[in-house]
Amino acid sequence: MKFELSTFKAITSCSILMFANLSAQTTFAINSEVISKLKAEQSMVYPITTREVEFYPFVKGKVPTSQYEIFLQSKKYFEQEYNDYMKSPNKSNSYTPAFVTEYPKMLEEEKSFSEEEKYTDGLVKSNIVAKRNAYMIDMEKPLEDLEELKGNYKEISSTMLISADDVENRFLKNELSDDLRSYLGYPSGKSNTLMQNIDTGKFYLVLYDTFQNILVINDTGNVEKLLTSMGYKTYEQNGHKYIITKHYKVPCDAILYNTLKKDKEYLKKIDTWFEQMRGLRKQALSYNPKFDNYIRIYRLQRNRMSKADISAWTTLTKSAIALNKQFVALNDRLWSVNYEILDKSYMKNSNDFDNYLGTSIGILGF
Repeated sequence: MKFELSTFKAITSCSILMFANLSAQTTFAINSEVISKLKAEQSMVYPITTREVEFYPFVKGKVPTSQYEIFLQSKKYFEQEYNDYMKSPNKSNSYTPAFVTEYPKMLEEEKSFSEEEKYTDGLVKSNIVAKRNAYMIDMEKPLEDLEELKGNYKEISSTMLISADDVENRFLKNELSDDLRSYLGYPSGKSNTLMQNIDTGKFYLVLYDTFQNILVINDTGNVEKLLTSMGYKTYEQNGHKYIITKHYKVPCDAILYNTLKKDKEYLKKIDTWFEQMRGLRKQALSYNPKFDNYIRIYRLQRNRMSKADISAWTTLTKSAIALNKQFVALNDRLWSVNYEILDKSYMKNSNDFDNYLGTSIGILGF
């Protein structure tokens, strides 16, 4: 049994559901930039055809419980043995096989089973013929001319697997299905993406990772257009697009695009928060020499430290705690802003204030 074809996952399975009613999720474009990326990465793209298939769908009904199924199998075995024995002309008068007495007991026992013990809700094969559209792939014929892909697309599904064999009333060999994963008990996941050209109606299959790369290019293009409309300019570095604000180097990605759609003032806000944080840091740095002085005095004098120094040190520490609370409030706003800071000296001596404040709190017993 094959479990993998080329780089696309192929599974032999018996789905107990009719083909899923798939709906579009994400829309995107494939342009020259996307095609160049696909060519550079030698990404495989497969044209997908559809075929109308007649089948007997599975519908809701009653199926034997697992316990009753085991009982029926045993009963069938005993029944065959019992009938063969009863038809035999050469029965022994001195020995009676166990199944001769057990089979009638099983028949009586079965009469005592309740409907709930015998049957449960499940899916049963219908006797009415239905039709479905099967998505078919030929793994030997990838798309040769990627320029054909240009256009606008919608994602049909990213959870499809490929049947490696014909399975009666279930799947055709090389048929794509969304049902294999759940039927096989596989954990949820994404492997292949089926996409449809909105203009031509044609279907194509790519690896899910390839699909994600296409979306990244689309997101970059979208955020560039949005930034241009807001008066910003982008630049490229090592194949990635960035924007420079007053204080940050920001990647033009989906996160930024979605953030700006919600709040067009976001870039101005993070610059403002940075300036507020820089002002607090400047204040904090002014505390460091004073903290250093009192800590050195304490280490030299210990219990002989004057009340005046202890009082001044205490006042300094209380003021630093208040300043630190302002740091915390700003950090709550900036916690997700992990962009590159343009001022390389900004982080210099960044831990000194925290260390001095922590030491002072510990010694003074706050």
